[in-house]
Amino acid sequence: MGVIVALLLCYASVTSASATLMKAEEKRALLQTKWWNTSITPYNVSDPCYWYEISCNDFGSVTQISPLRITSQHRRIGDLNLTAFSYLEELELSRMGLIGTIPIQIETLQHLRHLGLSHNNLAGTIPSQIGALQYLDYLDFSHNNFIGTIPAQIEALENLASLDLSNNYLTGTIPTQIEALQNLAYLDLSNNHLTGTISSQIGAIQFLNHLDFSHNNFIGTIPAQIEALQNLAYLDLSNNYLTGAIPSQLGALQYLHHLDFSHNNLTGTIPTQIEALQNLAYLDLSNNHLTGTILSQIGALQYLNHLDFSHNNLTA
Repeated sequence: MGVIVALLLCYASVTSASATLMKAEEKRALLQTKWWNTSITPYNVSDPCYWYEISCNDFGSVTQISPLRITSQHRRIGDLNLTAFSYLEELELSRMGLIGTIPIQIETLQHLRHLGLSHNNLAGTIPSQIGALQYLDYLDFSHNNFIGTIPAQIEALENLASLDLSNNYLTGTIPTQIEALQNLAYLDLSNNHLTGTISSQIGAIQFLNHLDFSHNNFIGTIPAQIEALQNLAYLDLSNNYLTGAIPSQLGALQYLHHLDFSHNNLTGTIPTQIEALQNLAYLDLSNNHLTGTILSQIGALQYLNHLDFSHNNLTA
């Protein structure tokens, strides 16, 4: 019995020493960034767990960094030693004026669930190492200067519910691997330079309720399989080079409240099935090559407050 007690005490001592070392490493990493003014309260407290933007677990390890109150100019994301944070679950560094590229050490954040780097001046490509973050459910890289393609390794993010890569300079096609993200509810790839077609497999992302591919260079037709997105409430494919007819299958999207297909090369008539979209509040089909008459049934859409059919070849 005495041996067991001794071993347990030894294990506890080693664990405690390890935790102390880890906390010291985390503190050092935070201070090295110089993002916090340590001459004022509460940042003059030696334990970062008491700082406004830091949260810790019961063992004193940092689990959340969200320096929303920090006004920074031209801070490098590389200033933060990511390898120091073994238990980090949320990293929210939006609107911090960050520059530089995302370090490949991002893959060391094995417990990360939330990653927000939007509205900065980050550049370079999105590292393939992002695929190592298996618990990630929120990813926002929008409003930066990222170039290159969307990495195929994104398919490994099985828990991802929200993906926003909008307002960058991304090129290439939408990787088919995105269709494997079965938990995805929010998908925004708008305002990039993406090309290719919209895959019919988009219908496989069954929980999707927000889909925005606007302001890109997509060609081809709008896939009829979009009808499988039964939870879709927001759909924007405007400002592309889409051709063909508006699929009648849109009528199956009973929760849809925002529909924008404007500024494309769509042809044919307005499908009568649009009258089934009883929750529709925003409808824009302007700047296409639509023909035929304007549906009288549109007037039955009681929540509609924005309607634009201009710059087509429609008759009353």
